Amino acid sequence: MFSTLRFAVFLPGLAPMLVAATAFQVTIDPAPVERAAQVVSIALPQALAAGAVLRDDRGQIVPLQAEADLTARFIVARQAANQALTFTLEAGRLPDQGNVQVMEEPSPARPGNTPGIASATAPSRIQAKSGRLRVSVGGRPILYYQMDPDAAPREGIDPALHRAGYLHPVLTPRGMTVTEDYPTGNLTQHGIAPLGPENSHLDFGGIDNTWTGPVHGGFTSWQRWIDDKAADRPVLINEAWELTAYAVPKLLGEINVFDLVITQTNATAGLLNYRRGLGAQGPTVWAEPDRSLPFWEVQGDGGFYWTGFSGRTKDDATGMAVLLPSPANSFAERPQMNRLEVLSPSKGRSELPSGARSTQRCRVVVFDGALELPLLEALWNGYTLPAVVTIAPAAGR
Repeated sequence: MFSTLRFAVFLPGLAPMLVAATAFQVTIDPAPVERAAQVVSIALPQALAAGAVLRDDRGQIVPLQAEADLTARFIVARQAANQALTFTLEAGRLPDQGNVQVMEEPSPARPGNTPGIASATAPSRIQAKSGRLRVSVGGRPILYYQMDPDAAPREGIDPALHRAGYLHPVLTPRGMTVTEDYPTGNLTQHGIAPLGPENSHLDFGGIDNTWTGPVHGGFTSWQRWIDDKAADRPVLINEAWELTAYAVPKLLGEINVFDLVITQTNATAGLLNYRRGLGAQGPTVWAEPDRSLPFWEVQGDGGFYWTGFSGRTKDDATGMAVLLPSPANSFAERPQMNRLEVLSPSKGRSELPSGARSTQRCRVVVFDGALELPLLEALWNGYTLPAVVTIAPAAGR
């Protein structure tokens, strides 16, 4: 998920000095455009393997999340065009802040249903049978991942249309829901979810992994698209999710930010020809003539930038969701969004050979009220333009 980020490596001739150093200067090179919500990845020097604290140029602590392999990540709220940023890395350890949390919530008891998450069928896999995952930032839920196909929001929905393995509700910082599930008149739409082949249904598999931390948290999951036309119900597509939610610095205001990486692999022996992409279903109340705000898409000279949709509730509160497709997506077509429903690579169908993979990468930004276009542009730049980072011993240390 951070493969596009780059950082400078130490020169061999400096190795002895770096090992002995106890503090280091981290520099993010300038770029010709403003960037916001940059997720910056660095390799911690071995001298800081026991723990590191990151400070900005004013001495303020910047949350840093380090892994066992000494990869560490932090978030830069904003970096002006042509501005270099410097930070200081020093030995130390802070209490685990746990700003991003991922928790399991069991489904309500139903006849014939055992609430909760079943035991793992393998050491690396939690086999989910019912419930949902709640992803929170600073104790505030920002989204839920539905795992129970029978947790329909109301009675009377055909069980054949029941589905799991999608995001709903997705929430603004003030708790307003910007997605809808099983909307009347179109029961096949579910929050934010990928598209699959026609005449197939999604069989939710389970959760591979969850993680939490001061900077980011999330989960990986797997599921399968099953052929409904064939008697033996073969698997058409194996699908893998990776969702990463971020504790965005308050300097950006109250916005929720998370990344999605969804990979579909053709599990058949032949060629699949279907509409690939990502669906996003907004609240139907937003489509009422006296309530709707426009959905919109913006394209710059460099290609597609973002798609968004927005609307007002009956209380006249406004919420918006912005989807920023990555240029690293495995398809080349320009994404397109149909009103409140679909973000997809094209109106047509595309082919996926046997064993081939198609990957959709997207950053989702959710917020209350109006968001200025310059900030959206900076968020796009922060997502798509890699940070170039150098690390050197701090002067006099």
